[in-house]
Amino acid sequence: MWRTRRTRSTAAPTAARPSGLTIDRKNPNTLLVATQISWWPDAVFWRSTDGGATWSRIWDWSSYPNRAKKYTMDISSVPWLTFGANPSPPEEAPKLGWMNESVEIDPHDSDRFLYGTGATIYGSTDLTRWDTGGTFTIRPMVKGLEETAVLDLVSPPSGAPLVSALGDIGGFRHTNHDVVPSTMFTQPVFTRTTSLDYAEANPSVMVRAGNFTDADRPNDSHVAFSTDGGANWFQGGEPGGFNNGGTVAAAADGSRFVWAPGDAGQQVVHTVGFGAIAGWTVGWTFPNGQRITQLWGGTHTQSGATVSVRDAGWNGNLSPGATTTVGFLASWTTTNSPPSAPTCTAR
Repeated sequence: MWRTRRTRSTAAPTAARPSGLTIDRKNPNTLLVATQISWWPDAVFWRSTDGGATWSRIWDWSSYPNRAKKYTMDISSVPWLTFGANPSPPEEAPKLGWMNESVEIDPHDSDRFLYGTGATIYGSTDLTRWDTGGTFTIRPMVKGLEETAVLDLVSPPSGAPLVSALGDIGGFRHTNHDVVPSTMFTQPVFTRTTSLDYAEANPSVMVRAGNFTDADRPNDSHVAFSTDGGANWFQGGEPGGFNNGGTVAAAADGSRFVWAPGDAGQQVVHTVGFGAIAGWTVGWTFPNGQRITQLWGGTHTQSGATVSVRDAGWNGNLSPGATTTVGFLASWTTTNSPPSAPTCTAR
């Protein structure tokens, strides 16, 4: 970007392609410009108050990987803008922006400005603090706007009234149509959820399939399951060669799932249960007052006759067909009848 004055030109210090040049109509020597494509570690804005002769960056390196910033981010009104990420510095969640488009200073209010990103419309109402050495606050200026596409929707008969599968931002469990969801689907995070289904007779059981950049997360799967109506998810196992979500469906009772991946030449697969699991809990009831005195292969609690055993951590992640063993010693008095049939819940 150049400032031209008769025969003299001065370049603004934009290392990346600029976008969204704006002028403060109340103070015409004040300019603001942003990068258009600057993914790592973040977008950059420059501000000039002398007609472009000198420029100030919105952030600078202090001691790598730390950054000294002239702003703070407040996404409390749209908390999913972290995208479920917890990156290492110098990256942060939420990002200041990427794919920035128009940047505009309010012609009637020098403190107010807006800019569009690939996630939402951000802005501030105390922008001029930048010029006095203070810190100004950037917030979402709309309730949950994103450049996305709806790819699938379900409305279960119980639980959340709407669950969505979306492009770019994965999807949400919408417990209230008037409130922005707090987080998108995680464990795993799909950049694009391609398919979503629930068990008609057991709507707390859900399954979703989706896409992400495999090179970034080689240990993640393209299919995930929920047993609490989409509030929490755990990823399933997948055969080799699967790189796209495709379409997935659940049996009416949630006992089986059919998956047609989105990869050419890959066959349709099915699973009994949830495929790979990240953890498990087994429970049963003793009929004659038996008490566990020692247990291995898990951690247990016992309340009266009711016993609950969780995995020990090292044996919680099980692939399809894998098994693990729990053993215990117990005491009894006069009768030692078998316990009730055990239950096993994946998580």
